[in-house]
Amino acid sequence: MSESTPPAVFVDPLPSVGECLELEREQSHYLSRVLRARAGDPIRVLDGAGSACLATVRQIDRRRVLLAIESTLDDEPLRESPLAVRLAFGVLKSAKLEVVLQKATELGVRSFQPLEMSRTRERKRAAEQHARWQRIVLEAVRQCDRRVIPPIHPPLPLDALRLDLGERGLLFTTEPEAGDLRARLLDVVPHPGAVCLVFGAEGGLAEGETASLVAAGFSPVRLGPRILRAETAILAALSIVQHIWGDVH
Repeated sequence: MSESTPPAVFVDPLPSVGECLELEREQSHYLSRVLRARAGDPIRVLDGAGSACLATVRQIDRRRVLLAIESTLDDEPLRESPLAVRLAFGVLKSAKLEVVLQKATELGVRSFQPLEMSRTRERKRAAEQHARWQRIVLEAVRQCDRRVIPPIHPPLPLDALRLDLGERGLLFTTEPEAGDLRARLLDVVPHPGAVCLVFGAEGGLAEGETASLVAAGFSPVRLGPRILRAETAILAALSIVQHIWGDVH
């Protein structure tokens, strides 16, 4: 374990200072078997929404970890981007989607919105896989040392997707008449505080779906002359958007 930054476990709601906390089985396994924590080690306890406290391992074995809550951590940085990115996407095949969830979390996505599209092939698996997806996001949050866990919302029909107040909408397409992403981002001054990025699944968006999103206020943009795989396009676009409007430098 790092001596400078204690490892984190996630508990909601947070216990109060002075209380003892017995971790549930999965988090106990994470501390005892994965990190090999010992009695006396400092541990950060986070609620996944930005609040945190510092604890000490009081008792630990293979099945049980008991923490003593020592103090709050109000001054610890959130490491959240100033740009609230909502990633809306057609559900991809499992392995590809897991990579997207992991890397997009590392790139600072604030929330995930799976979409039901006409060409979505993995629609039935979305509800079944939700718990696994959330675990992947949690592990990515731990890896990049964020304090906020991006939620994965239930699948939403594409025609029900709407922009929030003050939120910009970008629709990614391969159509040649779509605007250049970088140029479109640089044209917006001042930079917005929130953006919703929409991507199709492996089959892309149907013509009627594109028209529906444009009518709802989404601007069609493209990433360049080459046709990219869905997972490649998502991560490339996120990097560019966070570089120009967010905090990836």
